[in-house]
Amino acid sequence: MKVLKNHFIAGVFLTCGLWWLTAHQISGQDLTDLTEKEPVKVTGGLGYNAIGYHADGIEERRDPFTWYLNGNLNISIYDFAIPLTFSYTNRQLNYTQPFNQIGITPSYKWVKAHLGYSNMNFSTYSLSGHTFLGGGVELTPGKWNIQAMYGRLNKAIGAAQMDSVNYADPVYKRMGYGAKASYWGEGYNVDVSVFSAKDDVESVDFVPQDSEVTPEDNTVWSIAGSKQLMERVSLNFEYAQSYYNRDTRGVTLDSTETENINTSGVFDAYNFGIAYAHNIYSLLLKYERIDPGYETLGAYYNNNDMENITLNGSLNLLRNQLSIGVSSGVQRNNLEDTEASATRRVVGSVNVNYSPSQQWNFATSYSNFNTYTNVRAQADPTFRDELDTLNFYQVNQSATLSTMYSFGSREVRKSISLNGSYQITNEEATGAEDAQSTFFSGNLAYRFSLTGGTSASAALNGNKSVFGTSESRSYGPNLTLSKPLMNKNIRSTFSGTYLKQETTGRPTSGILNLRLNFGLKPQKMLGGKQKELEQEPEGPPSTVTGINMPAEFADIEKEEEKAPVKKNKGLGEHSLSIGLSYMKKLTSGETTVTNPSEFSELTITLNYSYRF
Repeated sequence: MKVLKNHFIAGVFLTCGLWWLTAHQISGQDLTDLTEKEPVKVTGGLGYNAIGYHADGIEERRDPFTWYLNGNLNISIYDFAIPLTFSYTNRQLNYTQPFNQIGITPSYKWVKAHLGYSNMNFSTYSLSGHTFLGGGVELTPGKWNIQAMYGRLNKAIGAAQMDSVNYADPVYKRMGYGAKASYWGEGYNVDVSVFSAKDDVESVDFVPQDSEVTPEDNTVWSIAGSKQLMERVSLNFEYAQSYYNRDTRGVTLDSTETENINTSGVFDAYNFGIAYAHNIYSLLLKYERIDPGYETLGAYYNNNDMENITLNGSLNLLRNQLSIGVSSGVQRNNLEDTEASATRRVVGSVNVNYSPSQQWNFATSYSNFNTYTNVRAQADPTFRDELDTLNFYQVNQSATLSTMYSFGSREVRKSISLNGSYQITNEEATGAEDAQSTFFSGNLAYRFSLTGGTSASAALNGNKSVFGTSESRSYGPNLTLSKPLMNKNIRSTFSGTYLKQETTGRPTSGILNLRLNFGLKPQKMLGGKQKELEQEPEGPPSTVTGINMPAEFADIEKEEEKAPVKKNKGLGEHSLSIGLSYMKKLTSGETTVTNPSEFSELTITLNYSYRF
């Protein structure tokens, strides 16, 4: 293994050296058109945010005045980026510079190199996005794709003392290397990869006795591919095998001076799927199994002890006016029946979308998630109590329905929408009472928008939740108005919401929220002619009511963005907004310290940003 490792490292550096001689320099991300790129480019920005706050009737829940100053500076030398950021506030100071994680990815034709901090992907079962410090190369000549890497995955960190007794867990230095080769043929492709990582036992001087951190060793190889079996049928597969040693220090002695062999072994993971694609429908059947104990040190997280069977299908009818999607699957763990508990999940969902015309749109969905868990007591050869076992069932069902009707003219767009959702959860456990909770929410909204940028919407929102004998409700209207001012240089938005809240056995309350916001770009008023300045989309924001708006309304904004407008680089890009938010709560019935009868909060915000 050591000889193979040395030859592998030599091959990586030889490949990088050949690339260096071919490209002559590595200062750009793509050296093919290096002469056409701007050698040095500096961009950045500055932002200032101030928040004023005052409460009446309750203790203030935030500081009366808070301000933040932040900025960033990006220096690019032939696409080699050096970003700098800082932030300052009247509460704390933060400054970051990413020089300790700097990396470049230069390329020339079909050769790409990874130098410094980088990440690569071989397989979800082996190297999968883990950041490393070192070198890598990708070669894509013709139908081939060849990748290789070598570097440090973890930096050694000693066991820091937290107090007189406790220590923080150490981190071993971890080095890794790997390679992958892929080939794309006529109607098929094949991938073969190998990845290995090992912790350096000598990199940590002291390990606390109660620490569970151990030096690990892992080698994973995998093969994957796909094949077009027939015109409409395709097959894909992946198989991986992992050798994993949880503790490379070997044999140890436990507290009873008994020899204890550390856990290590060989584990498998694989998946395969078959798909059928037709003009109006498609089907996909997939199976996946990951052995208990399967690990890879090339990923930050991986699943194991899991089996999945999924079936997905789609159907398009009426010239794509009607689309139906179906998904179903079963998942279980405790594959070798060695754990104290086992869980089985059944998943199913249906989505239907129907658009008979440009004016009407209907959408509905239903999902059902069932979970079954069996918890078993530790076996006692002389005694068995059936009450020590636990069967737990959980059923989550949810359904949504939305309808939208769009009408009006090109100058005045209008729409009416109705949305509703329903969710129910049932829980059944051995020896316990059944628990059920339900939640319902609804929204009815009307909206119109003018080509000049003026818009308004009115909505009625409501929701209801029930858990056991407890029930709570909230309902109320929402109104939003948006209008450009001063030749569209200022965007003004006003919104008001009132929610009536009712809870079983508790006093009812009402919450009134009023928001007023003005947004402007100073360069529009200071830069002279409008055509010399950057055009701002004039369409009103749709985030105030939380309603999904039809695409027709977005077209109004897009139409005003189509015309290319020259930016005034001398002024840069300035943005200024001033916001006012007022919230008042009224409570009827009995009042307490934690439930005051009435209080109000006023918040004023000022946001300024500059980009160059």
